[in-house]
Amino acid sequence: MNGTVSFDVRVQNTAKFDIMGPIRIVFDGLSPSAALPAGVELVGRDGSLPSGQPYLELSESNDTVLKPGQYLTRTVTVRNPDGKPL
Repeated sequence: MNGTVSFDVRVQNTAKFDIMGPIRIVFDGLSPSAALPAGVELVGRDGSLPSGQPYLELSESNDTVLKPGQYLTRTVTVRNPDGKPL
């Protein structure tokens, strides 16, 4: 996709206890209040927090349990049509 950058994010449970879902990646720097260049957005976001930050779900359901040592991976794509620094 032109004007985009994609990267993989891996979140690992390094605690000694289970982490219960939902497990999300929240992009504070891509919120409407971040004064971003026009057209910059998180592609395929799963939702937004009430404060406006977009997020991606890492867990497949609210019942997901991430055990110690386990990890979840998701590809993130950000649209930046003018290639401006973010």
